[in-house]
Amino acid sequence: MEKGETFTWATMTRFALRNQKKIKEAKGEHFLFDLIKSLTVHQNKHQITHVGATQGGYNVIEVQSLIWKKQTHQFALIKGGLYNVQRVAYFKTMEK
Repeated sequence: MEKGETFTWATMTRFALRNQKKIKEAKGEHFLFDLIKSLTVHQNKHQITHVGATQGGYNVIEVQSLIWKKQTHQFALIKGGLYNVQRVAYFKTMEK
């Protein structure tokens, strides 16, 4: 996977966002909803971009926020998903 590359998941791939309870407590329910909806919509439209790797070596993907258009959310890809489920962890949100 190359940095900046837009890529497509398998048709039936689903995302499992880790630590939803912690995200909701720290950032609020609307923010969590935006994370989940943004991942789902952009995956279906094939608009997910690889942005590099974290210091820990995880690949990072980026999607545009559906609610706050000037923001992008970044997620780390976690190894070990089952079947057609790709586990992701919220990494950070950036302003455009």
